[in-house]
Amino acid sequence: MEKGSVKSGNASRLLETIENMFFEIFQLTWLLNENIKVFENIAESFSKVEKLNIKSFDNASSIMKIVNELVGISNKLKEETAKAKKVTESLETICKTLSSSITTAQKALEEQEKIFKKVVETNESLISQSGAVSEIIKTLNLLAKQINLLSLNASIEAVKAGEKGKGFAVVSQEIRKLSERTRDANAEIEKTIRGIVETIKESFEVTSKSFEEFEKLKSSFGEFMNFITQTTSGFERVFEVTSNVHTISEEMLKVTDRIEGSSTEIFNISKDVMELSKEVGTTVKTQESKNQEVLKMISSLHQTLFEIQREASSLRSDREIIFGVNPFTNPKTIREMYYPIIKWACEKAGYKSRMVIVHSYDALTKALKEEIVDAGWFSPFAYVEARETLDNIIPIATPIVNGRASYDGYIITSRKTGIRSLKDLKGKRFGFVDPKSASGYLFSKYALLQEGINPEKDFKEVLFLGSHDNVIRAVLQGEVDAGATYNEALERAKEQGIDTSDIVILNTVKDIPKDAIVLLKRLPYDFVEKFKEALLSFKQAKGIQGFIEAKDERYDIIRKVKRTISL
Repeated sequence: MEKGSVKSGNASRLLETIENMFFEIFQLTWLLNENIKVFENIAESFSKVEKLNIKSFDNASSIMKIVNELVGISNKLKEETAKAKKVTESLETICKTLSSSITTAQKALEEQEKIFKKVVETNESLISQSGAVSEIIKTLNLLAKQINLLSLNASIEAVKAGEKGKGFAVVSQEIRKLSERTRDANAEIEKTIRGIVETIKESFEVTSKSFEEFEKLKSSFGEFMNFITQTTSGFERVFEVTSNVHTISEEMLKVTDRIEGSSTEIFNISKDVMELSKEVGTTVKTQESKNQEVLKMISSLHQTLFEIQREASSLRSDREIIFGVNPFTNPKTIREMYYPIIKWACEKAGYKSRMVIVHSYDALTKALKEEIVDAGWFSPFAYVEARETLDNIIPIATPIVNGRASYDGYIITSRKTGIRSLKDLKGKRFGFVDPKSASGYLFSKYALLQEGINPEKDFKEVLFLGSHDNVIRAVLQGEVDAGATYNEALERAKEQGIDTSDIVILNTVKDIPKDAIVLLKRLPYDFVEKFKEALLSFKQAKGIQGFIEAKDERYDIIRKVKRTISL
């Protein structure tokens, strides 16, 4: 084997190794960035959890205080209900005793009523008998008058008889005296009877009034007895209620004791969780810091690899072409979707291809300027920017996707934000792809300015997330309120199983010219023509379906928008 062939083989293996390293490093960078995003979300979540745990701990402390107060109240309630129970028992006993006494008094009143009735009846009888006595006295008085009259007649006849009538005259005189005494006695009796009758009448009136008052007293006693009966019944119900309340207070005390035990356990758990969340939060933050250090190391490694690529490029054979691609999507997707097409077209032209992913749009321009790479796959705006500084490239082909050599730029948000128009974006967080991205920056900024929104002034925060995939993910996860992307990135996300049902398209810019594949002018004419011919003949059903010839003037629309927004 010739020495030159060995060197050529070594150089090829070196270039292949560098190519693989570029892909692996960018894939690692991509994954690490995803990991960093995840850790940022975790850190944010743990920060929220920590705050919630602190709040939970504070709430648990408040609950403990409230439960202690509740236990105290329950104990006091139990004591007070026990007192109330005793009081109602005493009142019930008093009411029963009073009811018994009133019953006895009522019976005595009933006996007294009988006596009063008998007295009234007796008085009525006396009054009636006093009338009969008066009639007798009248008869006696009449009889006394008759006797007195007979005595007078006898005296007259005795006088007429002379001596013979003297004895009769004496008798007559005695009869007259007896008649007078009878009359006087009757007068005294009548007077006495009248006094007795008046006294009996007064007694009757007093007795009648007393009887009436007694009847009222009896009625009042009946009402009072009813009141006492109702009061006793009420106290029995009160006693029953206080007994129930006392029983409930005892049960309540048992429950509060259990609550106290549970709340103490919750308090201790929340305290442990709070301390644990602080520890985990600290660990996550430490890991975040380490991730950033690893990212810096990988970035440094990538720069070193780029320098190695610079030196290794000079070792490539005349039949090898190195393609540079900017990181517009996942490196794995680039390698699986884009690289096979480039490799196939190069082989059709009789060349072997290499592909390296550069870390930014500007880096691809620099690599072409320094001829570290021979060709580049530019996004449309990056191509326009590159043409302003590079005079050593020529556009070759533009890919066709979904039957179009153009695409639609979107400004998207999540349904959960409640944002329904571009005007609603003021004061919100917005995610762009890259300052050199057409749909991911240029046209979206133009659309915003047309609506009177200045991204530099009117947004709460502006983030450049590096890729369309990152923008879509950030919108769905709420890391930004809205973002700029394009239709194919959204379709690709759906194909990868990402749920995009919450995505709302706020604005659409139609027919942005697609990417430009460029070659260095120094490459052999024969390769350029065969490579172009291969791409223009490429056909497949999915993904990149084919290519059309790239015309520089097709990108004038981008130049116009760029001038309009003074970039």
